[in-house]
Amino acid sequence: MTSLILIGGLPGAGKSTVAEGVAAQLDLTVLSADTVQAALHRSGVAETVAGAASYLVLEALAEKQLVHGRSVLVDAVNPVEAARSLWRGLAERHAAKLRIVEVVCSDVALHRVRVEARVRNIPGLDELTWARVERRMGNYDAWTDERLVLDSATSEPGPLIDQALAYIRA
Repeated sequence: MTSLILIGGLPGAGKSTVAEGVAAQLDLTVLSADTVQAALHRSGVAETVAGAASYLVLEALAEKQLVHGRSVLVDAVNPVEAARSLWRGLAERHAAKLRIVEVVCSDVALHRVRVEARVRNIPGLDELTWARVERRMGNYDAWTDERLVLDSATSEPGPLIDQALAYIRA
């Protein structure tokens, strides 16, 4: 059975670190919202449109993998119910097992330090600021889906990746 794996959470919480670690262990390609948004920005798509458009691009790329019987991992904030509904529908259409991992950072001061120290160097994407993360916090819907919640403030990445793998494989 194929799987659609979502690694979500606020920017800077550690979701990309978990996504890359899980993908390496499962030999999957990571489809990243940051990468897609950066490409859209470079092509001239306005930031106000690029966010939503990136989810549609990710959906199309993920669907192509599922059609061919390949599991796929999506690394994206998934801040609102509309985005989450998109993934539920995709998994249902392809009878894929949906596994959601939400990465949080319960220590706000640590989260801020990580965000302010981070350098992603993704051409076409501005570096993340704490002010942007705070705005996202204000527009971040509570999850209602069954999921694994990992707190990056309480553990190093290795154990978080192991927990995610156990959940995904279950």
